Amino acid sequence: SLCGDVGGAKWQTLGEREREHKRTKATLQLFSLGVHSVIDQLEQLADCLGDIAQRRLKGEKP
Repeated sequence: SLCGDVGGAKWQTLGEREREHKRTKATLQLFSLGVHSVIDQLEQLADCLGDIAQRRLKGEKP
């Protein structure tokens, strides 16, 4: 797991600052691996897919 051994209920017990730190660290790790987009919640998926579609229309290969 990119956030270590923290998941589910344990994640909810962390303070906001610690969650944000772990989320940022995981996001940076993903970008260093070459991902083009990272979302935190499924509600962001439609916007992310829309962005990818727009980039493909411009000739990009995200």
